Amino acid sequence: MVNLEVLRSEGVPEANISKYLVRQPRVFIGDADKFRKIVEKTKDLGFDPLNTTFLVAIHGLASMTESNWRRKMDVYKRWGWSEDQILSAFRKNPRCMTVSEEKIMAVMSILVNEMGYDSSSAAECPLIFDCSLKERIIPRCSVIKILVSKGLIKEMISLSSLSTMVDKAFLERFVKMYGKEVPELMNVFQDYVLEISMRTYFVEQTISPTPVMVSSMELEQLQGEKQ
Repeated sequence: MVNLEVLRSEGVPEANISKYLVRQPRVFIGDADKFRKIVEKTKDLGFDPLNTTFLVAIHGLASMTESNWRRKMDVYKRWGWSEDQILSAFRKNPRCMTVSEEKIMAVMSILVNEMGYDSSSAAECPLIFDCSLKERIIPRCSVIKILVSKGLIKEMISLSSLSTMVDKAFLERFVKMYGKEVPELMNVFQDYVLEISMRTYFVEQTISPTPVMVSSMELEQLQGEKQ
């Protein structure tokens, strides 16, 4: 495949190509000339072919038109980001440019307008745009906001911690630790806890007496079939 040879000629590790070929095969299918231009643009933006983000960036650039790219840049600029900040964020996490314009606005509105984070802090931690609004950003921000308002913690936690801390650690550190002082914390967090529980939900199959673990997506599909 010509496109794979282009990547190999740029020094992309074979292991990275193989992993990404399994995950995103469509990235490597298409016009070879267009693919070469995307690879060149990715290099010009400062991505190292040896890093996995190189392929993530190629996927991102290949998945959108130039007008889509410009529209998303304009959305970030509305929040005060400079073009250099946008490109820096893209280099840190290329997926920050593949999320929808609606999600960008929603995430920034919560962080800046409701939580009081500086807009530039999101540019420094673009991993936040990988997080689900419903499952992570909203419930975690709600808990932190309550704790700050009651003086139980002095300041907002970093966006890095907000976005990457594992569920169990967040529950222990911010929900259970202050459960006595703020009993309503668990209520605020209830939907989130329910979502975690759904991921390990066991469904009895009529064709088998053995409980089968299903994902939340599969559970939603099953629930939809019952309705």
